[in-house]
Amino acid sequence: MNPSEYKDAFMAEARENLENLNRSLLILEKNPAESEAIKEIFRAAHTIKGMSATMGYEPMARLSHEMESALEPIRTGRRALTSTLVDTLFACLDQLDNWIKDLALSDQLNAAPLASLLSRLQSAGASVPAVSVVSAPPTQSVPDAVSLSDPKFQFNEGEREVLTQARSGGFSVFQVSVALDPGCAFKEVRAFMVLR
Repeated sequence: MNPSEYKDAFMAEARENLENLNRSLLILEKNPAESEAIKEIFRAAHTIKGMSATMGYEPMARLSHEMESALEPIRTGRRALTSTLVDTLFACLDQLDNWIKDLALSDQLNAAPLASLLSRLQSAGASVPAVSVVSAPPTQSVPDAVSLSDPKFQFNEGEREVLTQARSGGFSVFQVSVALDPGCAFKEVRAFMVLR
């Protein structure tokens, strides 16, 4: 894959995700408990991370990965959101936006601001107070979604053996189908991300 072929599509989608990040951060600034905004920020950061890694833009991928890491305990309800973390996320958003602007002029990203932002994210994430967690009631076990003997699945002997061992080890087996919208941009990159 030649990333330069997809650069314009990458930049357009990255800008859209940055707008979603900005909008959701503004919502969180007013209401730190807004779970949908937290989910949207996490989703947008995750998308930017995957697209950036696929395109080889490592500083963007690293920063968005650390944004995800800082948000994970908030998204799962283990920690409360602080204004320090929100401010740091805005700073990260500004840097991601600057990198997108830089890509319009060059294929290189200035990684110099990355170390400072990573340090700020780790500090802001570490200073977030823990939330007491109440144990959830046990859930019922879900039966495996795929029957290895189902004739619609074409498993060879080796695959059947691996799947049988996985089941006996306590793992579940699922069939996953992915369909890309025929009109979407970046089809090859999206397919690569799904496989990863």
